Amino acid sequence: MPWLSLSYALPLFLSGTVSAALGWYAWRRRAAAPCAVPLSLFALACAEYAFGYTLEVLAPTLEAKVLWAKVEWLGIASLAPLFFVFTVQYAGFAHVLTRRLWLGLAAPCLAVVLLVATNEHHGLIWPRAWLETAGPLRLLVLEHGPAFWAFSMYAYGLILVSVGTVVSTALHGRAVYRHQSVLLLIGMLLPVIGNIGYGAQWSLLPHLNPTPMAFTFSAAIFAFAIFRFRFLEIGPIAWQVLVETMPDGVLVVDGQGRVGDMNPALEQALGLQAAQAIGRSAAEVLAPWPQLAALVVAGNEAQVEISLARGPAARDWAVSLSPIAGADGRRDGNLVMLRDITELRRLEAQFLQAQKMESIGRLASGVAHDFNNLLTAISGHAAFARDALPPGHPARQDIEHVLKGTRRAALLTRQLLAFSRRRSTPPHAVNLNDLILNMADMLGHLIGEDIELATDLGVGLGAVRADANQIEQAIINLALNARDAMPDGGRLTLHTANVDVGEAEAGHHPGVAPGRYVTLAVCDTGMGLSEEAKAHLFEPFFTTKELGKGTGLGLAGVLGIVRQHGGFILADSSPARGATFTIYLPRVEEEAAPQPPPAPEVPTPVRGGGETLLVAEDDPDVRTWVARALRELGYTVLEANNGAHALALLESQADLRPALLVADVVMPQMSGIALAEHLQATYPALPVLFISGYTTSAIAEQVGSGGSRAFLGKPFSHDALARQVRDLLDGVA
Repeated sequence: MPWLSLSYALPLFLSGTVSAALGWYAWRRRAAAPCAVPLSLFALACAEYAFGYTLEVLAPTLEAKVLWAKVEWLGIASLAPLFFVFTVQYAGFAHVLTRRLWLGLAAPCLAVVLLVATNEHHGLIWPRAWLETAGPLRLLVLEHGPAFWAFSMYAYGLILVSVGTVVSTALHGRAVYRHQSVLLLIGMLLPVIGNIGYGAQWSLLPHLNPTPMAFTFSAAIFAFAIFRFRFLEIGPIAWQVLVETMPDGVLVVDGQGRVGDMNPALEQALGLQAAQAIGRSAAEVLAPWPQLAALVVAGNEAQVEISLARGPAARDWAVSLSPIAGADGRRDGNLVMLRDITELRRLEAQFLQAQKMESIGRLASGVAHDFNNLLTAISGHAAFARDALPPGHPARQDIEHVLKGTRRAALLTRQLLAFSRRRSTPPHAVNLNDLILNMADMLGHLIGEDIELATDLGVGLGAVRADANQIEQAIINLALNARDAMPDGGRLTLHTANVDVGEAEAGHHPGVAPGRYVTLAVCDTGMGLSEEAKAHLFEPFFTTKELGKGTGLGLAGVLGIVRQHGGFILADSSPARGATFTIYLPRVEEEAAPQPPPAPEVPTPVRGGGETLLVAEDDPDVRTWVARALRELGYTVLEANNGAHALALLESQADLRPALLVADVVMPQMSGIALAEHLQATYPALPVLFISGYTTSAIAEQVGSGGSRAFLGKPFSHDALARQVRDLLDGVA
């Protein structure tokens, strides 16, 4: 009866539908597991087998049943090979699936399909076919030929290998995977049992083949084990996702020194494809990276850092090599992890460079302080010696050279302090055009007649908030460097302009912030700079000049000045093409006051007085000179080597009241500031002149200025000291 045939065919049809759905689901989830693609193809082959057998059962004639039997073989022929591919990928041996193996798997399948399609001409698959009654059904019965048995042996051989692979994984893999492996084994055995039962006629309906439905159950169990079961056992999939997505490279090497696996991060780092590397000797695969290859081949536990590649493409890697122990405790291979630490090392280098610059800055500040003390004493005593000689005395010229040398040394200390960013005066709105025009004559004498000085000053130039003295110092340093780069003459050009730096342009230069700037470019036509020189250009004490021709502080000082003003400097140069140094200073909306031309320094007589002055200075040479200079002006001077000594001196002469305190800011036991506060508590109107070799803005703010306080930075001249003291005593400071 037709409805009875439909009732028997319906389960077959449903199993085919389920297999098709599982194939579609596995394909959609192919990213979740490496074996999802062969699982999807396996399920679709099961669906084709089930649908073909359904139509064979429903077909009314022998010819129609034979036709659908041939269609079934499209699925039957591919089941065992897909079975094998699925288990191989599940076990992590995807590297064995070479192109040659794929051809070896596909060739028997294609051959048996062709033999089935042309069976009428040779009878190698089935020599004879007929119909037999099984209950209400008329079923096709085939007599199997030699080609059928040959392919069956091939198919069962693949199934046995697949079963062995899963069993090995279950026995040697992590315990958390064993439940999954058991499910896969059950799925593998179901179609085998069904096929054996069909051949032995164990079914209630002889000649009705349960194998298609058994394959559907297999596909369902496989999908559950790979997808659902792995979500229930979250550990394994979490570890897999971690390894596949982690930024560190992971390399697995087996006990025979072959590459067993690698994650995508390592593929990208080494430019290798896992399929090309897995299964090959690690020494061969890693040959382009001999340091890494030597570590892996040695196989010893290690934690080292190596560099891979050379030149701009070089990368630094932290390599960790750990042994992998098998179930019996013996080493089965090695796990190698590589972490890219290139950026970390660059940050460390920048940090160390910053520390070095800070340390050198502190050293420079300390050296400048001591040097300023020496210069104060040298220039002061030299001036005494010069003034003691009659006009025309031959020694006066020698002393003038000494004084000239001290002025040049003072310039060097200003460079040191500018580099350490410890010398500043209150900034104000400055127009760089006015500054350059006022410096033009002096710059012309500085660079010499063989170098042409040109200016290209921007129209409507904005103002910058700056210490004009420091900006002048930066221009002088750049001009001196340019002069030394043009020994045979050339052209030095100063450009100014308003510039707006956008986000995109700022991104090309580290440390550059977008904003509105005024630029000052110093361009020369000299010999230019090499790439190596540009890499160290602003480092203190680095110089391209011959020994004895430069201190290496010029550009470092410029950098310190520019950074102190919130700006930045860029260098553009190449050998034989000159150099351009462009300073960027933040633009402000204030109006800059016109810069008056520098007035020549002409000493003016300063009157002295009979007041009593207290001088507290820890440097004996400076203290001796200051005391003598003030005594020669008629003052009575009390000398103390620190604050505590000064207080003791006053206590021993209770009837003596000082009219003014001259105090070094930094002294042992008691600082000049503490001394001033102590004395002003007793003598509120006592004026104080602070002196220091440290001329930092912090000290200037700390000591204060105006009213009864003033600050004088070392080295200072006799006239400057006399004028400050008199102004404080007269109350005009």
